[in-house]
Amino acid sequence: MKRFIVKFSKFFGFFFILILLIAFCLEMIIKENIKGKQFMFHADWTSKVNENYQILFLGNSRVWAHINAELISNKTNSKAYNLTQNSKSIKFLWYKFQNYLKYNAPPKDLFLQFDNKFISDLYKKPWPEKENFLTYIYKNPLNLNELFQKEVGFTEFDTHIPIIRYYGYPSVFYSHITGKTNCDLQHTKKSYQYGYEGQKANWNEFKSVDEPNSPWNYPLKKDYNTLHLNYADSFRIYCQLNNVKLHLFYPPISYSSYEIISQKDKDELLNYIMKHQIDYHDFNSIIFNDSTLFYNHTHLNNLGSSIFTNLLIERYFEK
Repeated sequence: MKRFIVKFSKFFGFFFILILLIAFCLEMIIKENIKGKQFMFHADWTSKVNENYQILFLGNSRVWAHINAELISNKTNSKAYNLTQNSKSIKFLWYKFQNYLKYNAPPKDLFLQFDNKFISDLYKKPWPEKENFLTYIYKNPLNLNELFQKEVGFTEFDTHIPIIRYYGYPSVFYSHITGKTNCDLQHTKKSYQYGYEGQKANWNEFKSVDEPNSPWNYPLKKDYNTLHLNYADSFRIYCQLNNVKLHLFYPPISYSSYEIISQKDKDELLNYIMKHQIDYHDFNSIIFNDSTLFYNHTHLNNLGSSIFTNLLIERYFEK
């Protein structure tokens, strides 16, 4: 019995080492294949090099689905791009912006989403799109893993053990191992070029945990009690020191949900704006009291995006 255990242990040890060597070899192949490429819509941390966008919009899905950066580029004759991360807060976007600056010159105009939810702590728990970060987890090349620690779906094994992070994501693994950027086919070349993806869905067609459906006149009320204004300060100070025009803006939400946000929450934003005398515009108005412009209470569809983008152009670029 003892001899069997010894033989089995040797066999298992040899097999484990062999698997580990194969995994390391695969990681070397992946490292070479992913250089400078973008495989997923929001996985643009290292693919935007020397783009030097003059107009940069920062935010989450309420920027990438709302602001037609291609239209703004054409109207202004300037390079515009939506630097976004779905379901993330201002804290996460500060890190992404700092990473962008490693490869690009500062923008001339920086438009930062500034609404109660985006600058709150409400995005800290779920990790709905781990596939967007598979390129950046192993060995922590961008020093982002401190952001992932509280995210559901992230484990220390992802950082230290090769290949294991791809469990459950075979299409992404195939793309990374072959170097073929074909695992995100629902997006177009222009989506990657401008960071914009308009949504064709009609009211209440999308169902999600983060934005559960609710009747137009009875939206769910949320408490925005923890604000990351220190990250707003980081953007503000950076722009002051680098001669970048900072514009804070509140993207439209359904007017019924905007009306039930407490005055206290709205005043927190306004108090910050008044204190630092920052350019700010709240785009919520009776214009957006129309369910045909949204697919849920916080996201515009294509029709709403067109209206909002033209309001942005009128407000900032037609003076």
